[in-house]
Amino acid sequence: MIIKQLRIEEKLQLGMKFNVGVEGPSRGYILEVFDAHFNLPYLGPIGANGLANPRDFLTPVALYEDREVETYTIVKKFQGKLFAAHQ
Repeated sequence: MIIKQLRIEEKLQLGMKFNVGVEGPSRGYILEVFDAHFNLPYLGPIGANGLANPRDFLTPVALYEDREVETYTIVKKFQGKLFAAHQ
């Protein structure tokens, strides 16, 4: 999945593993929701001018890389702690 500048990524599915590859100075934000699924807020009486619309969010598409590498690291977050597996 490629996220362009000034775009918002909606969510990563539970248990989805991902990596971040950047080409130059970058910054971003990742939010993890523990209690329920993340839902966009109800727009209510303020309408479309006050909050983001669903069309402004992207949904990830799965990608499989068929390649051979000598070593790799998988980082997993479990109960608020990070764990790494090296192979």
